[in-house]
Amino acid sequence: MKNKTATLDNANSIFLLISYIFLMYFILLFLITNIANIFYPYSLENGEGLILRYASLLLDFENIYNPIDGNNLLVGCNYPPFYIFVNSILIGIFGITFSPQEEYYVFSLP
Repeated sequence: MKNKTATLDNANSIFLLISYIFLMYFILLFLITNIANIFYPYSLENGEGLILRYASLLLDFENIYNPIDGNNLLVGCNYPPFYIFVNSILIGIFGITFSPQEEYYVFSLP
């Protein structure tokens, strides 16, 4: 009976060790991918250039909501205005670049 318990304990320990190895692998992969995304010099998705444009407009105290006369800037923007506001603060500090925007995106993941 003692031998079976020791065998089960060894099996549980091996399973936990393998689980921790897989967990650490995926955490490391997540960190490497996000660090690479932060320092990638181009936009990662289609809307990032638009966000930089809207943020630069806010930084210059211009209106991003124009009257509907065929020149509506914010049509097709899937980001909330708070995200644009935070990015305008970041580009005011760091300049117009994708890095602060991508860092904000990485750290705002749920």
